[in-house]
Amino acid sequence: MYNTILYVVVIMAVIYGAFFYITYQRRRKLLNVMEHLDMDEEARQAPSYKDRLLETEYAFVKKQLGDQPADAFTYANTQYTGKDQAKDIAKDTLKGLATLGTVKFRTVQTPKYLVLSGGALHLMDTDTDGDITKHIVFEPFRLQQARIEEKPLSGMAKAQAKFGKFDLKLYKLYLPTEDGEVIMDIYNMLLFNFATSGGNALTMSPHKQVENIVVANHFLYVLGQKYPHLRVPTAIPFKA
Repeated sequence: MYNTILYVVVIMAVIYGAFFYITYQRRRKLLNVMEHLDMDEEARQAPSYKDRLLETEYAFVKKQLGDQPADAFTYANTQYTGKDQAKDIAKDTLKGLATLGTVKFRTVQTPKYLVLSGGALHLMDTDTDGDITKHIVFEPFRLQQARIEEKPLSGMAKAQAKFGKFDLKLYKLYLPTEDGEVIMDIYNMLLFNFATSGGNALTMSPHKQVENIVVANHFLYVLGQKYPHLRVPTAIPFKA
């Protein structure tokens, strides 16, 4: 029995050690790539990166637009506080009690997408299967009243914020509606939520991570070009 437990512990230690070693090596490679990145060339490549992603892994986003152009896009997440999490836990507990504990429920946050098309901003929400379930359009008169501010990083995001020349940033985008403001969290990298997808981002190839950084910064740049009061600094030196 003791030998079996020891064997399992050793195997788990090897697996975790291998994972952290691979993550460390990829992060080290990314830091090297970012240190020697030609930022001006990456800025020129932004439209190509964006179009390629919308033709491949994010084709479902482009499909939602129909014939409308996608000038820029990024991931987003609704503001989710500790209070919101407590509400979800209480709600899931009540659902579980209704089944006499035979089913455990867990509310999960799903990715949202922001797409700039002409003067409008499209907000698309997804379900746990990745299908778009809601599509809201914010017209220019709404965006004229919108605002944006940088939000301090915390936890793992703060610890992993530096990638060579690139600093990870998080912004709150306040979008006005008839019922109040919708508050979206957006990174200057294609990330839905660092707590849930940050680990995946760190295991991507350096080229993929650079692409994600460029596309997300391109969105922030285009947003600022269309609406100067929503302009924020970008890590990539885009030119009008």
